[in-house]
Amino acid sequence: MKFFTGFVVGATIGTAVAYFENSDISLDDVKNKANDFKDTILDTKDDIVSLSTSLTDTLPKAIDGISSAIETYKEDIEPLTKSLKTNLDKLQS
Repeated sequence: MKFFTGFVVGATIGTAVAYFENSDISLDDVKNKANDFKDTILDTKDDIVSLSTSLTDTLPKAIDGISSAIETYKEDIEPLTKSLKTNLDKLQS
């Protein structure tokens, strides 16, 4: 979080310095750009929170589905492998 905060502060200061170096830029323009940047950062934060919430909801369902598929596979394959082993044992005798 410190890195992200430092990044935001550095980007804001860098943007302000760049605008002030250009004589055609007014303080209102800088404020507008700073507000746009803040809105972009807040939107990005909201997107990250939404993604993590979605992942939190989806991941357990996916794991349950995989577990169910493994269980079904085991139930379907295990009798066949026992039968195959029995037949191989008969052939070897």
